Amino acid sequence: MYEYYVSNELARLTIILGIVVSTIIYKRTGLTLGGVIVCGYLALFVGQPLHIVVTLAISYLTYQIVYKILQKRYMLNGRKLFEVEILVGLIFQVLWLTIIRLFSLVNIDLAILYGIGFVLPGVVSHDMGRQGPRNTIGSILLGVLIVSLIIFPLSAIEELLPNLLLNSSSPLLRTQPYTYAYPIQLLPFGIIVSVFLDLLAYSKFKARSGGFVTAAYLALFVLRPLDLLFVIVASILTFLFVQFLTSWVILAFGRTKLGMMILAGVVISWLLEIIIINVTNGLFIPWSGFVIIMPTMASLIANDFAREGTYPTIVTTSLATAGVWLVMQGMVLVLNRTHLEWLFLTA
Repeated sequence: MYEYYVSNELARLTIILGIVVSTIIYKRTGLTLGGVIVCGYLALFVGQPLHIVVTLAISYLTYQIVYKILQKRYMLNGRKLFEVEILVGLIFQVLWLTIIRLFSLVNIDLAILYGIGFVLPGVVSHDMGRQGPRNTIGSILLGVLIVSLIIFPLSAIEELLPNLLLNSSSPLLRTQPYTYAYPIQLLPFGIIVSVFLDLLAYSKFKARSGGFVTAAYLALFVLRPLDLLFVIVASILTFLFVQFLTSWVILAFGRTKLGMMILAGVVISWLLEIIIINVTNGLFIPWSGFVIIMPTMASLIANDFAREGTYPTIVTTSLATAGVWLVMQGMVLVLNRTHLEWLFLTA
């Protein structure tokens, strides 16, 4: 879905390093970096700093709106506060996207972060509320710097020694065309629906759907059942591995356990992908172009398996996915009937 300045393999390694660096900074300073995956994900965009600037700017704006205005009026706290932060940050990002589309001010690829970037401002603003904007932004930039200082030399070595590190004809470097269940240009709106359905499921039934954005991506891929099966298998393997590890080897909970889930999800998904690509000789590439979001979804689903069980998570995630698909089909119909498809359905 997105072209990073490093290869897919190094992109995954960047996320892994980001988790490790975030954990070390948290253990040494007590400062959180807006989530264990944030600094690694932002490090993928150091070659395109506008992505980082836009994300941190929207995060700060979200912080100001939520903590200076909404929290004082509505006494927000706990999960409700976090939900509002996610929604406000997401609304700002979609408004930003709409303005760019409407006025064609700059290239759309420079306007907004894709993938988990849709909820990054809300997550980062949450840490701003806990430890202040200066500490949060400073720790994030420190983490991005450390990860980049490791990845940049590896990327240079990879380019200098392609025959040793990569085989340019390897199936791992291929991309695969997809038939999406709704236009990918409408993904930000699918994310909004996914967030609302996740909040609704938790408020009404105390059930989770594998993360705020998961249903939007699963709905995008409902015409690709093998990709959906891949995520399910990766989620189950990640859950079983971390449960065994935390039950018999390491005592972990909270942020540390979530970090372990994401770390295990990235590694397990990566290994599964390599096995499948080589077994099928590149005929099937799971979630091609979605290098970061796919293992993140597997990790978040696995985390919900651990919190509330496999059956409730699968049921809630499936219903949320179906809900996103139905809403997006209706949106496409309305856009076509009102002749507004040019606003969102053009490249």
